[in-house]
Amino acid sequence: MAPLAHLAQLAHLAPLVHLALLAHLAPLAHLAPLARLAPLVHLALLAHLAPLAHLAPLARLALSFRLALCLTLMLTTALAPVVSSADEPLIRDLKVAYLYNFTRFIDWPADTLGEHFIIAVAADPAFEEALRSLERQRKRAQGRPIKVISLEQPGAGDHYQILVLGKAVLGQLDRILDGLGRRPVLTIGDAPGLAKRGVGINFVLREDILGEGQRLRFQVNPGALKERGLKVSAELYDVAEIVR
Repeated sequence: MAPLAHLAQLAHLAPLVHLALLAHLAPLAHLAPLARLAPLVHLALLAHLAPLAHLAPLARLALSFRLALCLTLMLTTALAPVVSSADEPLIRDLKVAYLYNFTRFIDWPADTLGEHFIIAVAADPAFEEALRSLERQRKRAQGRPIKVISLEQPGAGDHYQILVLGKAVLGQLDRILDGLGRRPVLTIGDAPGLAKRGVGINFVLREDILGEGQRLRFQVNPGALKERGLKVSAELYDVAEIVR
């Protein structure tokens, strides 16, 4: 700890990191024990901010908050519980936590945002209901309250920031993506091969390295996101499987 003594004044940031952990993992209430990691994350903050000690307090605060978000996403990825394909409620909760974090690492053009940040769900009632927990918790994305809507068939005139594609509409995937054109919409799916077909983010289950089950991961298609005018933080790519 001695090498970090000159950063003792940053100790007040620990609650901020703790708050970030709890806020971003709120949909994963069953993972509350992760809050014990807050001191470890705080140490990581201090270590990473050591070269920045000369910066003004507000600059350090902004950087520390950004780093807290990055570490939270990394923790969500690295510590996601082992699951099986039968653990559908748990998998849905994990997807909600991931999706909410995505909104912190992707920027939508400001002139395309309205009063609400809208998440549209096409033909996936169970996931739609899980996402409504974000509404109930009054979560915000891009500075706006989150609103979840249901779509039977995505249309060219619909307005939303995220489109979740249920398996029932995947037979029409090419038509749906063509209909979106270059609109700044983050498309999200969870079926094999979707990222290669142009979906922005695709959830996948991967075997745990210990052979104890599977863990939820996600693939990102950078070309598809760039084509739609979405700006993605490098930190998101760091924890994703990149598909081109």
